[in-house]
Amino acid sequence: MSILRATIRPRPLHRAFTRHNSQLAARLAPSAISGSASPIQQLYDLREIDKLTASVAKSSPSNVNHPSPLVMRALPAPWLSASQPNLASQGSKDDLEVDAKSVEEAQKSLGPKHMSESYTTFDLPLASDAGLYDRYVNTSGGFRMGKLLEHLDSLAGAVAYRHALPTPTSSAASAFHEASAKAGLYLATASADRLDMFGRLNKENVRDLKFSGFVTWTGSSSMEVVVKMEGSNTDSSWETLMLGRFVMVCRDSKTHKARKIPPLAVDRDEEKILWAIGDEHQKRRKTTALNALDKVPPSSKEAGDLHELMLKVQEAKDGKIDGQEIVQMKDTEIETVQLMHPQDRNLHGKVFGGILMRLAL
Repeated sequence: MSILRATIRPRPLHRAFTRHNSQLAARLAPSAISGSASPIQQLYDLREIDKLTASVAKSSPSNVNHPSPLVMRALPAPWLSASQPNLASQGSKDDLEVDAKSVEEAQKSLGPKHMSESYTTFDLPLASDAGLYDRYVNTSGGFRMGKLLEHLDSLAGAVAYRHALPTPTSSAASAFHEASAKAGLYLATASADRLDMFGRLNKENVRDLKFSGFVTWTGSSSMEVVVKMEGSNTDSSWETLMLGRFVMVCRDSKTHKARKIPPLAVDRDEEKILWAIGDEHQKRRKTTALNALDKVPPSSKEAGDLHELMLKVQEAKDGKIDGQEIVQMKDTEIETVQLMHPQDRNLHGKVFGGILMRLAL
């Protein structure tokens, strides 16, 4: 087993910046990207994005449905198949002997792909299968939301592999593993940028669930994946319960450096809007990284805010500022050590990202 150590610390002051939206994303991107808009406006814009994703899903030529939500969850090689089981990645195990022909085929696969080509879906019939529902019940009789987050991360991985690799012969985890080993690459979750919950999901409202997702934006070696969780209604229709986006990165399995991925072919109006929104998200991530406090000093306004706060703390006599108790930043730090078991591996023998999301919930 491996040991995972995580520390959560208070975040520094946010640095403000000016966003320049493209014409296509101007109507939807502002509230979808930031929290500056009102909750009602944010919900409205997210509903509009939901409609765009539904339009792309309908144009999917394959409508790929996975029989299991755990398709990207575990290393295909059984733990007892080796004389000395270990957690080494599959890449280091067989050194990923990629010949020149495989490299050439991988380069050919870099041709543009449509959003609909990466569309992937799977079902979780909780209302129809009482036995399956039992696996998702928490101590209070409600849902284990952490397990659903695991499925969302697994789905984002399946979508990313479907975009980065040639069309696999099957939806089994081994097919993705063999294709990625042949291409000499692997994909990892860089971040779960946002998850918005629209509807209720509790023991009084058990539904069959449908998960779906596809790539909406690509860079040189990274991509944004939009995922959706829908719940069944009594009239056999489906209602969107959750909408989120993940950033996936592609790496070379030998050098672990950035690896190019196929670009997106954006033709339809809905695709153009989704791509423009994803591009705005990427611009914001870059701006945030460039303006991080470990790279540039605080602005005059930030320094002034910190100085003002320091004076208020010094002047406080009862340990409160404006009626609110003062909490030291050091007192908000949380540190935990978690043991990662063989069942927690992903396709390449590393810790599955969905596990981290569940533990952080």
